[in-house]
Amino acid sequence: MRPHHFQPRYFVPSFAALGLALPFVFKPVHIDDTNFLALAEGARLDFWRPHSITINWQGTTQRAFEVLSNPPGIAWWLAPVLNAPQAIRHLWMLLWLPLLVWGAWQLGRRFAADGLGTCLLLLTSPIIVLSQQSLTPDLPLVALYLAGIAGFVMAMDKDRYGSAMAWAVLAGATCLFRYSGLVLLPLIPLYALLRRQPLWPAVGVLLPPLLLVVHDLAAYGQVHLLAMAAFQAVSLGWHDLFHKLAAGLAMIGGAGLLPFLAFSSRPARALGGVIGAIIGGLAVWVSGESLYEGIATVVFCTAACMLLAAATRPLLPKKLRRMFLSRGRNGTRLMARDDALFMAAWLWMGLFFLLALRFMAARYLAPFLAPLVIFWTSRRPNRALLYTTALLQGSLALAMAVDDYQQAAAQRDLARETVEQAHMLTYTSDQEYYFAGHWGWQYEMERAGWTPLEDGASLPVGAMLAVAETPWPQQPAQGTCLDPLWRQWAPDHFPGPRLHTAEGLANYHSYLVAGDPPQETYAPWTLADDPRERATLYRICPPGDGP
Repeated sequence: MRPHHFQPRYFVPSFAALGLALPFVFKPVHIDDTNFLALAEGARLDFWRPHSITINWQGTTQRAFEVLSNPPGIAWWLAPVLNAPQAIRHLWMLLWLPLLVWGAWQLGRRFAADGLGTCLLLLTSPIIVLSQQSLTPDLPLVALYLAGIAGFVMAMDKDRYGSAMAWAVLAGATCLFRYSGLVLLPLIPLYALLRRQPLWPAVGVLLPPLLLVVHDLAAYGQVHLLAMAAFQAVSLGWHDLFHKLAAGLAMIGGAGLLPFLAFSSRPARALGGVIGAIIGGLAVWVSGESLYEGIATVVFCTAACMLLAAATRPLLPKKLRRMFLSRGRNGTRLMARDDALFMAAWLWMGLFFLLALRFMAARYLAPFLAPLVIFWTSRRPNRALLYTTALLQGSLALAMAVDDYQQAAAQRDLARETVEQAHMLTYTSDQEYYFAGHWGWQYEMERAGWTPLEDGASLPVGAMLAVAETPWPQQPAQGTCLDPLWRQWAPDHFPGPRLHTAEGLANYHSYLVAGDPPQETYAPWTLADDPRERATLYRICPPGDGP
């Protein structure tokens, strides 16, 4: 057996990932970071019951158990660094990166005979890059997903069933961070079935979710997953499902994997592109977007369906399958059919699971990008094309990360400026301060001692209310007299892609932007220059005395 020699190229993906993450370790608390830090505060107060803490995240102060639809794993992980500087928190999250790199490399080597190419394409994906820069469960989820599946597959291939069970336990631990880890419950035994091997090693994947159920019953008297199933099942109408489908496709094509590799394949890829263009066009028409606003949606949906065509091939009858990828570049054979079925199941089960969630966000797609990447690296694409794709993806991810950083900084700075202005306009020692809005704005305002507004609540005359427009602000009681004292906005000086814009109708973090009524979005980014944030400071005046 040939000795294994050290090769510097093994570190290329790691250096690429760190290069795209380390410049942003000072990124302010942003979007859903806030609720996970609140959950971590719950873990600090009661490690056994982190969901017992209360939070105003949907307009009303509730127990986190009723409104935060994630397991406690991220709370337990963040609790030790809860009061640390922001850079330490981000570096703490990056400890998951080596596990992610190892899992991606092993999966790429096993299913595509290309660990380096798979790693480069996956780690330069904007969705993965932005997941590395947040305080959300996405990075640990992807790391456990990839490492758990890779370890299980490698152990089963070598008939090491005890080791395979241990890796299955690790894969099941994804359920501690996001419930999308449930997709692994049938996926792990599926691999054993396709390989015609014993099923008992796959039983290990059930251990973490079962322990989580026992924990929930002991801590809260009910299962959090079941409570969240009812919470999430509010957007299962046909319009909502189509909205999430089109948004998910646009997010894959615009922030998941650039479609350049698809252009090197057979003309049958055009069929996927036509289907994507139809879906994107229907989405634009249903939402009433203008031609300019809809361009990104149509382009990104088209790109996604071109990529997904390869993942559809294993599910087609044999005659239709010949129309799609049967051989790679220079006639090289693709992965075995059983392997292709396993990858297709991983991808499609994940995408169908996401359609059942309350809303769509680009980061939710992170654990399901690996099979999409592997389908394309298994084609043995031209190395120059592969490296060019990785370089362009990394450049796009960097530009998106800069924009997201500036959006987070804008909310932080505007919140601090609002607090300063409020104190300058305060004339009484018993002044009451309230704010409306969530995300990083909420984090900064609560740190300053302000109280979140209860949706529809009546406020005392003389109180101050600070409202930010973009982070879904709550509304005071109808007829509340609001005397505007001060207004300010954060302009956009960045010429690159915008990840959150009401003017361009794009949102990386959701499929809606706040407004009255909220506006539907699909594209994860577009080009726009509307203000990043607007804030208004009001004083509550006696009814009828307002301007």
